[in-house]
Amino acid sequence: MSAFPPQIIVECRAGSLAAANRFGASAAAGQLEMGWWKRIVTEVAEQDPFLTFYAAYYGSANMITGYRLYYMLEYAKASGLKQVILRTDGGFWIEEATRWLIESGVDQIHLDLGYVGRDLDAQPIFERIGRLETAKHGLGVTKPEVEVETTGEAESVVRERLAAHDRSVRVRTRDVRGAGGERVPCRHAFEPCAINWRGELVACRFDTRSEFVAGWIGEATIAGLWSGRHRDLRDRHHAGRFAELPPPCADCSYWE
Repeated sequence: MSAFPPQIIVECRAGSLAAANRFGASAAAGQLEMGWWKRIVTEVAEQDPFLTFYAAYYGSANMITGYRLYYMLEYAKASGLKQVILRTDGGFWIEEATRWLIESGVDQIHLDLGYVGRDLDAQPIFERIGRLETAKHGLGVTKPEVEVETTGEAESVVRERLAAHDRSVRVRTRDVRGAGGERVPCRHAFEPCAINWRGELVACRFDTRSEFVAGWIGEATIAGLWSGRHRDLRDRHHAGRFAELPPPCADCSYWE
């Protein structure tokens, strides 16, 4: 197995338990320290600047937290990372964020809108997607691209609302749970490598309560943690030794 992960997702901010249940954000709210962010980005840029690097931001924002996110994205791109994707529920998207997103150089915004049509009103997000596309056209730029991920039950609502603002946005549909039947090795254990806002490298992005912590980036490198305790977890998945899996994998229904 590779000594360095093929994809990495780093949690910049987690907003609430509701976000954890929907998107795989940490159950406890908090935000990653800028020093840890720089340390992570620097190691990734040195190891493999071409890997897919996700910055996860779930929850609302104001001028201060919104600008902080802009600086983090700008720093990642300035460090030489070629594919930086902001994965979010859109809660950060205050009015000023449209300009910041373009100026940061982020390559894609991945909006998780699986909740649309149930309990939250995402209309402001759809409006800002439209404004972003208009601003990009006016500046003659193509990035950031926008991709919306949703669940089957909300797909029709998402497509209907997007049609009113912009037709170029890609929509992906995902299942909320594993397919059932005979268990197979879970791809989430292999990619992306997940680091939460505390700087802990955990089992995967669905390990919302940090039940499996391979280590802390303040004490080890990503490469060291990935090829150490986390490799043992992946080996058990790969070999089909599911009865030996620790929490959260032991009781997880997100495997696929």
